[in-house]
Amino acid sequence: MKRMYSVITGFLGGLSDRFVNYHSPKDITQILQTASQIKGCTGVEMVYPQDFQGSANIEELLDGLGLGVSSLNLNLKSEQPKWRYGSLTCPDPAVRKEAVKYL
Repeated sequence: MKRMYSVITGFLGGLSDRFVNYHSPKDITQILQTASQIKGCTGVEMVYPQDFQGSANIEELLDGLGLGVSSLNLNLKSEQPKWRYGSLTCPDPAVRKEAVKYL
């Protein structure tokens, strides 16, 4: 069995925590180009909706760089202000409805 490796796109673009910014922001084209240069990396875990904003043709980019998609990370976490009090478990029914729409 051949081992295959992938990397989450969120670690290759703008990455920060509450203390510091570790990387400057990059668009999805730059992120995928970086992933394609990692030795042994054959795929990416993409983050929705962040990686799908803009006009980039994701499928074309992936094919051109020889990358596949290993998984899709649905970002319903607190990094976005609307999910601050939860997403699927938020007390506000409108927020829960939007989270279900994302799913």
